Amino acid sequence: MKRFRGKGCLLLAGMLCLGFAATASGMDEAALNRLIERRTAVCFHEGQRLGDMVLGARAQFQFVLVDRALSEALAKAEFSPEWLRYQGRHFGSDAVRGKTLFAVQFVTAKPMTFDPTRLRVGDHRVTSADVLTRPDRLPQGDLPSGTDAVLAVAVPGKLKPGSVVVLGYGDDGVSFDVPVR
Repeated sequence: MKRFRGKGCLLLAGMLCLGFAATASGMDEAALNRLIERRTAVCFHEGQRLGDMVLGARAQFQFVLVDRALSEALAKAEFSPEWLRYQGRHFGSDAVRGKTLFAVQFVTAKPMTFDPTRLRVGDHRVTSADVLTRPDRLPQGDLPSGTDAVLAVAVPGKLKPGSVVVLGYGDDGVSFDVPVR
């Protein structure tokens, strides 16, 4: 019986390691996606729901609650959404102490006027002091269709796990179930 030596064994061991690494990172990515999904609410500005479709929306706003669990997962994950990792870096900073952090991504489908102070979390209307994103990185005013932007917002107070809060833009809103860790 022949023994495998040298390069053949090394190649086999390398392939096994790559297989295990791919499986492990896939599990981490799936767990991260579940965390993000549970912490996300989508609001359509000026859109009408028709079953599973939304017609005529000017923009889609995606609110992602960045809490300790998501912040730690983003730091550890190999393949996390770059925009979320960038905005999530604010978690734990002095600017967020005693507040709730949201990363908000929006995409315009039609031309619209964007004003971050029209965002709302529950009864709180976002103020310019709540916006953590640098003004030069945040498009404001009249925006063309296809504009894709992201901002970080820290609203006063902590949301109670298990509670329901309305997230939205202007008069449009969506109910969000605050995850129980």
